[in-house]
Amino acid sequence: MGFHISWLAVRGKAENVVRKELGLIEAGQREFVPEAAIQGLDLGSGWYLLYFNSPGFPPRVEHAIPDVSRGAELVACVIDEYSMLSLAFGYSNGKSMWHVLHNAQKGKRHLETSGMLPAPYHAMRVEQLAKQVAESRKTDNIFDVPVMLAHELTGYRHDQGRTRDEGQTPYVVLRRRGLLDDGYISWVAVRARAADVVLAKLGIADTGERQEIPQAELLGLALESGWYLLLQNSWRADCWIESEILRLSRDSELVSCSVDGVRRLAIGFAGGKCTWRVLNDRRYGPTHLEETGALPDIYTEIRRRQVSKYAETWSSGHISEIPVMLAHVLTGYRHDSPDGRVGTMSFAVLKLPSSA
Repeated sequence: MGFHISWLAVRGKAENVVRKELGLIEAGQREFVPEAAIQGLDLGSGWYLLYFNSPGFPPRVEHAIPDVSRGAELVACVIDEYSMLSLAFGYSNGKSMWHVLHNAQKGKRHLETSGMLPAPYHAMRVEQLAKQVAESRKTDNIFDVPVMLAHELTGYRHDQGRTRDEGQTPYVVLRRRGLLDDGYISWVAVRARAADVVLAKLGIADTGERQEIPQAELLGLALESGWYLLLQNSWRADCWIESEILRLSRDSELVSCSVDGVRRLAIGFAGGKCTWRVLNDRRYGPTHLEETGALPDIYTEIRRRQVSKYAETWSSGHISEIPVMLAHVLTGYRHDSPDGRVGTMSFAVLKLPSSA
């Protein structure tokens, strides 16, 4: 299947500062081979690496890249061997400095560049173009140019194995601050329903405890937009709420959204049934979208805007953002605000029924 990953490396900032700025914390695990959704790695050369098992950065990470590069250098690389797309770019002091993109769908010799390119680029380009001319047409040597450049600048290459003597488990598994299950979160918003009415229908109790950073298994929050939010930080809570959604939607409008390492899903409910659904699953390619039902009017504009961004940057994060953006526009809630906070509002910690 090949590699479908992305990474970024930062020099000039401490590891804990980089993680804090990206809303990441250590999960208490280590890996020799990077298989978890997000990992951190000290390259031992002044660079700190963040490795993502997806061909594109999570939206929150992508949006934070300029801020993370303030007072530092940042080099990033995206490798998608499914579509034969490779990308390297650099930031410094909050500004984009350069980028090199190869997209085989535009031709085996395609290279798109901008900015003041690092000195090693020019020799690498000449070398790989010469190989492309000399070798079989089936070989894509230009794909390696962004990868080689990022490697030259940071000392890291995704497909260069380490020996056990170099460290038993060098990758530190990371997760987003505020999530209980690694990389998984789900929420349901109920329109124009008071908290006590929703909780009573579901048999859920308010414990009286409040959290500004949502870390409990199940939480509730009355949004300023008039929706009541149920936030599930675990599979157990999610399964319970999911089993009750159709009953709850008989006399209310509902929007649900779930996010994990590879999937983004938004669904609308009304009249006791599912009325629309939008799914992005990166396992089926960087532009995968499943759309069913009578989609909200705003969806067409959201999709058009994100597909246009993807065509400009070839970052799959723009496509995976579509279901999340739709749910956000409809309800006013996003799960990936810093720490999961919603302004100064506090989440109510809820207790599932004993039967859940």
